[in-house]
Amino acid sequence: MPARPPRLPAALLPCLLGAVACAAGGGPAPKADGADIVDDSGAGGPPATDPDLETVPGVEPLPDIPGTPDALFADDRVIRVELELPADDWDALRLEARSMFDVLGRDCMSAPGESPFTWFSGDARVDGEDLGRVSVRKKGLIGSMYDSAARPSLRVDIDRASPGRRAWGLARLALNAAPQDPTGLRTCLADAAYAAVGVPAPRCALAELVVNGDSLGLYALVEPIDEVFTEALTGHAEVPLYEGTLSDLREGWTATFDPDSAAADPALLAPLVDAVASGDLDQIDEVIDVDAYLKVWAAEVLVGQWDGYAWNTNNFALYIDPTDGRARFVPWGPDAAWTTPYPGGGLDWIGLNAALPRAIAAAPGGLDRYRAALAQALADAGGGAALSARAAALAELAAPVQRVPAGPLADLRAIIEDTDARLAVAATAPAPDLSAPLPDPLCMREVGRLTGTFDAEVGARRGGPAEAELVWEGERTPLPGAEAYASARGGMAELYTWHELGGGVQLLPYFSFPAEQLVPGELVTDGTMRWGALYFASPDTSGEWVEIAWMEGPLRFDAAGSSSGDRVQGSYEAVLWAPAW
Repeated sequence: MPARPPRLPAALLPCLLGAVACAAGGGPAPKADGADIVDDSGAGGPPATDPDLETVPGVEPLPDIPGTPDALFADDRVIRVELELPADDWDALRLEARSMFDVLGRDCMSAPGESPFTWFSGDARVDGEDLGRVSVRKKGLIGSMYDSAARPSLRVDIDRASPGRRAWGLARLALNAAPQDPTGLRTCLADAAYAAVGVPAPRCALAELVVNGDSLGLYALVEPIDEVFTEALTGHAEVPLYEGTLSDLREGWTATFDPDSAAADPALLAPLVDAVASGDLDQIDEVIDVDAYLKVWAAEVLVGQWDGYAWNTNNFALYIDPTDGRARFVPWGPDAAWTTPYPGGGLDWIGLNAALPRAIAAAPGGLDRYRAALAQALADAGGGAALSARAAALAELAAPVQRVPAGPLADLRAIIEDTDARLAVAATAPAPDLSAPLPDPLCMREVGRLTGTFDAEVGARRGGPAEAELVWEGERTPLPGAEAYASARGGMAELYTWHELGGGVQLLPYFSFPAEQLVPGELVTDGTMRWGALYFASPDTSGEWVEIAWMEGPLRFDAAGSSSGDRVQGSYEAVLWAPAW
């Protein structure tokens, strides 16, 4: 049995079949996450399964739940959120997933990703208050999909069935599972830090999610960025609001902005793009509140949010305030905050991978204004020691629901406590090199096709028969006979076939997906919850498995089961995509 390849993406090696030399390389693997800041219209998603989700004539709308957002998003308790849905609806909801290939393949950067998620009707009880009938669906882009069959992130709409209804002044709630945060604390920690430095960030509280009587553990209950949020900020009911997901204020990057309000005309972004391209701070400030953005920029760097706008053109909202006609940013989805001491890959006191921060840094006086904003943000947040103490307090608060693992909590606190030292260099650091071009879009390129068959036994140490044919960059090559292996444990199933090509060259198609889907029938690999990848090893990689393609397509089981000794027999067809990272 070959050594199992890594589960998460590695660096792309542009190796062709039979190549003699392939250079290993690559850096941190960014994960496009976030999405579903509000998606109020549900445009592009499947129709609701319950025709009564919309208002029904003659049915009395449900009453409001009194109170304010501050009363709900308390920092002295874990909020209990209870949902009741038909069991079949819950199973259907949690097994839905967004395909990475719909986001980063095919028409990448041509439009916002359409929602693949279905609305379901259920009943909710939040913090002891009976909300009655609500609408629920899954939420998330790419990072939120990993392992989401067991713990999906959710959107709960209070007013979808009763338009205008409010609970604590809110129309909807977001429940973030934060699968990439082993502590479950980062979202609320970062949102609190944003608020402390004067950034209009969503409120956040720790929550326990209970579905049909079963606890799913610790979640982040987050205030959505929607028309209720922007009205509170601006005093206007109609505010152009856009969700930024791999989006930027530069040519070719605005089509992915998702209009999240009726007033959000995409044409309103054109003056922002023109102003940023001018590089003139006065011209930029006419259409974008530069001082307000400097706070957001500094706050993202403060918390090390490498998956935000400045470092990754991701996880943010942009609205245009009708009061003065200027755009402002709101950060979102900071579950990647404080995950590394090196959020910028070495240049860790400033994020420069987006058009607006790059334009400000390049303008006369712009870098000095940023340094001042960063120093003020660190002072307002209280420094690393205070932020670390806040993490410890949140962990203690969460303990009755879910004990935060000691190792990940220690790692989080160590990174937080390093914040002062990481940012201290900003005062005297030389101006960064701004000559390098901004990063290209994270778009994938189709590189081939792979088809194969397999006949394995769950848990067997000896592989079963397998065959495959590869088409790589137009060249068709039958692969030699292989061994197929299958396993199911920890709620996940794995299937892979091992092909020896001679001369120490090996190929390994690999699949990972929820074990409950290891049944006769078909599933489609989506690059998120149902993973498929092609790995390569050779003497030039020192025998290490290197990921050379992601696989999209049907995986068909003629026989399957997840118990030890069950036969797993079937076939697959896959489009091969060069990895985006």
